[in-house]
Amino acid sequence: MTEPLPEGHVLHLPSLKHSFADPLWVPACKSVSGRPQTERTCKTCGAVKVTLHGDDHGRAWRASADAAQIETFDMPACIPNLGNAP
Repeated sequence: MTEPLPEGHVLHLPSLKHSFADPLWVPACKSVSGRPQTERTCKTCGAVKVTLHGDDHGRAWRASADAAQIETFDMPACIPNLGNAP
């Protein structure tokens, strides 16, 4: 019989790589940022990788399709079903 884990034990998940679906072009009038952007949704975790277009181009991420968009080049970890993957 397996013993329970000690209190406070942190279970470490294996590191996964994002597996993105085909890119989706979003015009400025329909984007979260108000700028034209390309979105790619991870098939494993549901996170959305966003490429912002225009003079001040950049990168943003959302934890899921309807989550807040954060402008950063830092890639979030890929945790299965975190963002309710499709």
